[in-house]
Amino acid sequence: GGGGGELPELPGFSATLSPNPVESDLTITIDSSDEDYYSDKKFEVTIYNLYGKKYYKAEFYEKTININVSAFPKGLYVVHISNSNYTTTKSFIIND
Repeated sequence: GGGGGELPELPGFSATLSPNPVESDLTITIDSSDEDYYSDKKFEVTIYNLYGKKYYKAEFYEKTININVSAFPKGLYVVHISNSNYTTTKSFIIND
């Protein structure tokens, strides 16, 4: 016997939000190191305010995600971007 049967650890991913602060259209760009693994995987995006109120939730299969936030009240928001293996958290500000 002996090792060798273990799956490699799957890489995480990073996400960039722009512009930040944002007025209407927020773009989330996901950067993952393993293109083949993530190319056909689903990303779930959830946006909360600082008090934990959920403002947005959707699923995406692409790595450039555009979300219109013009109806959200101004303030600071937290974005959770996750797939089945990994979650990253970002924040953004909505100005007048």
